[in-house]
Amino acid sequence: MDVEKGEDGQTDNLLTVDLRPEDTVRLSGKYIYQISIRDTSGHTEIPSQGIIYITKNINQSFAVQA
Repeated sequence: MDVEKGEDGQTDNLLTVDLRPEDTVRLSGKYIYQISIRDTSGHTEIPSQGIIYITKNINQSFAVQA
């Protein structure tokens, strides 16, 4: 997961997750995700949640080699 900063150098709380083919090669279907962030004081915040759909890759050997 990457945290991106704004032009002023301050954190914008923009988090991105990149899934590689080998991360999802054996997955398919509907998945629910929830992001939880814990600060240095131990407080937890849930800023986002949602649904991701992963389509089965018909060429699994290609995805595993990638």
